[in-house]
Amino acid sequence: MNIQKFQKYLQNTAFVQSWKTLDRQFIHVLFLDFIYYLILLFVGSFYAYKILPAFFDLLDTAKLIQKAQTFTSQEQLIATVQTMGDQLTEFKIYSVVIALVLFLNYVVFKYLVWKKIQKKQQSLKELFLSLGNFAVLNICAFAFFILLLVASWYLFVLETFNIIFFFVMPLIVFYTMALLHPLFVMTQSVQKTVSAFVEIGIKKVHCFIFPCIIMILGAFVVMEIVPFLLFLPVAVYFLWYVLCFAAYFCWTKYYVYACIIKIDGKEVIETKIETKFHNKKIKIPLMNKKSQLTVFIILGIFILLGVGLFTYFTSEIYKYRNLPQQFIPVAKYAEQCVQDVTEQAIFQAGMYGGYVSSPYEEKEAYLDAGFPVTYWYLAGEDRSVSIPHLEKEIENYLVENMNSCFADFSTFSQFGITPVSSVPLNAEITIGDDEVSVSFSVPVQISDATTTATLPAIKVEFKNTIGNKLFLANQIMKNENEKGFLEFYTNEIIAASDWLPYEGFDFTCKPKRWTIAEMKKYIQKAVSVNLPFLMFEGTDYKKTGDLYYDNIYKVSLGASGVDDLHVATLYDPHWGMNLDVQPNNNGVVTDIKLVGKTIALPCIHTYHHKYSATYSVMFTITDEDNADFPFYFATPVVMHRNEPDRYNEMQPWPSEVDTTREKAFCSNTTAVTKYTLDEDGIITTKQEEQPNWIYGLDIISQDSQYGFDEVLKDVQISYKCLNFECLVGSTGYGGGTGRHYESSGMLATYPLLSSTFPTCINGQLIAEKQGYHTKKIFQTVSEETDGATILLPMYRLQQLAFTVTVVENHNNVITERSIEKNEMAVITIKNDAEGFEKVIVYPITAELGNEEDVGEEINEETLAAAGFDSFELLVADDITYAVDIKLLQDERYVGSFVYNWTPAANAITAASTVQFYVIKKDVMVPTDENYLEAIEYADKQSSNYPPVLS
Repeated sequence: MNIQKFQKYLQNTAFVQSWKTLDRQFIHVLFLDFIYYLILLFVGSFYAYKILPAFFDLLDTAKLIQKAQTFTSQEQLIATVQTMGDQLTEFKIYSVVIALVLFLNYVVFKYLVWKKIQKKQQSLKELFLSLGNFAVLNICAFAFFILLLVASWYLFVLETFNIIFFFVMPLIVFYTMALLHPLFVMTQSVQKTVSAFVEIGIKKVHCFIFPCIIMILGAFVVMEIVPFLLFLPVAVYFLWYVLCFAAYFCWTKYYVYACIIKIDGKEVIETKIETKFHNKKIKIPLMNKKSQLTVFIILGIFILLGVGLFTYFTSEIYKYRNLPQQFIPVAKYAEQCVQDVTEQAIFQAGMYGGYVSSPYEEKEAYLDAGFPVTYWYLAGEDRSVSIPHLEKEIENYLVENMNSCFADFSTFSQFGITPVSSVPLNAEITIGDDEVSVSFSVPVQISDATTTATLPAIKVEFKNTIGNKLFLANQIMKNENEKGFLEFYTNEIIAASDWLPYEGFDFTCKPKRWTIAEMKKYIQKAVSVNLPFLMFEGTDYKKTGDLYYDNIYKVSLGASGVDDLHVATLYDPHWGMNLDVQPNNNGVVTDIKLVGKTIALPCIHTYHHKYSATYSVMFTITDEDNADFPFYFATPVVMHRNEPDRYNEMQPWPSEVDTTREKAFCSNTTAVTKYTLDEDGIITTKQEEQPNWIYGLDIISQDSQYGFDEVLKDVQISYKCLNFECLVGSTGYGGGTGRHYESSGMLATYPLLSSTFPTCINGQLIAEKQGYHTKKIFQTVSEETDGATILLPMYRLQQLAFTVTVVENHNNVITERSIEKNEMAVITIKNDAEGFEKVIVYPITAELGNEEDVGEEINEETLAAAGFDSFELLVADDITYAVDIKLLQDERYVGSFVYNWTPAANAITAASTVQFYVIKKDVMVPTDENYLEAIEYADKQSSNYPPVLS
């Protein structure tokens, strides 16, 4: 019984009844709605593609008149202004007529659709009267919506107005018009329609929430289904698209009507819906099989009609409808010319990095790859190309090169055609993702014995992915300029080499030597082999099958819509490379010796080498559909001491400084030549000294922990500008030892440095004192900073001894022990913000070779003299150190410790020793995977064993 009631309830719902009421009348409704959409699309497209472009051309002409350009006489200017007035009037008339046509189309077909749904019969007189009232209702509704928007504009801020305009108002308009139209057809009165809308649409708005949700979800379903037939010809797919949406929205009208009937409390029967609304009775019978056959016949007629209309609107007859038929071959010839020259410009742009012609005169702006490829980045300058820039370049190229293609239309000698050189040419290019549109105006007169006509603007559209390639190239260049991924992979290639010295330790007594020349050849080959493996996410790339490359050599650009493009990254050793490796001695690179005051340890080879490299890389972007249009661009790779340095931000090594120029920069004066002209016209020269150090600073160095309670004296102050470093003086009472200037003297009670400095923008102040960590800050010296007081807080260094304890996990049994004979811990502790880094080895008495290799006995005295038994920490409360400890056993990493350590200043000053821990998990089966698992375990356990000060 309950099931029967539920079935009866479902059958009586508006949703089910809306499907039951579909009969052959639905075909008429669908036909009317389909015609409405076709007229709407046709008239709207005509306005958008025919009328608006003419109006924009009119605006361009107005701009030329304002600038008084392109007019050779006053008569020509007057004639142009008159023509513009006629064109403006024509534009206004077109706009008004099209607005009226669209409004009449909306009023007539919307009324007829609802009339068919409600099966109303009317005389012709009644029909026209109802259409008039229906038009008034819609005008009032539109006026109300406009007033609502105007009020929102004045009442709310812009963000709220945008929400109302783009989200709230469309929902209100959709809901209001969906109810007003059927209510008017039912009542045939504007006043009664408004009253009914208040009673049903406003007071019972909750009854429409669920139907609205169903209709919105249904629209999304239709949009997902329609593209399944995207493989159909364009004309057929277009009609299919319109037909699907017309059919869906026709059903929604039946659904809305059924909802209105249910809300008004009408009796629902299984085979029909009988309702009374203001004494009107409506019967809607079910659809039978014969009606269903009629549906398919009429749908076939719609499709044939639509295909015919689409074919006509895209045919040459329609395209050149204003041109006499005998002149159409001339237009087709011009159209082909425009496309050929445009494609030639696009090809050149692809070869020259987005520039149609070479934009720079200097040879250094291009990579010589057999043809000049423009650098998109050079000496800190971004030289990438935007789509608007390329559009403008192609437009200029068309205007400059079309004459040679047209050849004054000599092929058409049977016609009289104005010489192309005597008419103004105008091009407009629009570059899309995979399409290029060209509008080219060449207003020549064409005439034969009977007819004269003007060649209309040539409009060409063709497939080309230059826009997508340019977008992808800009994403690649943006990623490189911001993140330096090429420099990262250059450093990765060097670090991954088992031959090049890079970072870490090596335990052998054999001497090791490299020359920069042979290292350069090695790195060039390694870079040329490895860079092509780069893969860019979102593009068309193939995995190598090698886990290293497939995981490491993948660059994320955050770009979408480029899955059909392939990117190749290329480096040719013939393009050269500048390489420097530090430290080196006259081009010879060795390991960094652990050298103390009295001992060298030759059997420990320490590697902490820094590589600086500059070389060129070229990117090639291609796709299968446009294989004849590759896109090339180049960029230099600028790596300085293993880091990206594209903007010359890193400070140079001492060996990189030009000592001669530094001496001149740091000199008190500079010799300048002055030229004078005497009364006899003879030029004489005279050498004069011009001061270099003009502007002064007051420098105060203080202990960072105690501030002004402990101002430091005898702090050596240097100033670095670009590659040049100058010693200025030391802090002390009375202004210190610098080159004095007349300062304010307000801080004379403190030891300070009151001195002039070399003029420099964003130079670097450097403060050094025994027992303190070197302090560096950026400081400009100029007229604006003259006399400024600069505070330099410095961190005191605390000397500490250290020990290392091994926390060993053997079969999940945890024990603590000392380092064994064949083990060694390499400890790195650093803070990047303060430039602090310390690398130490424990115990240094590990086996380093026999006495003959070492050359002398290693004991505790010599180790202490070498300084390997202690290290330093900064005395501060706010310094966090990255502590990294690697435990080596027989030259293999077997244990690890990784921890961010922030010791308190009081704890540091009270301590004499620091206890470090390193975690080791025993490996039963000696495989790389098991060792890696053990190291990962150690890293995770590190937080349980922080360093201890005592």
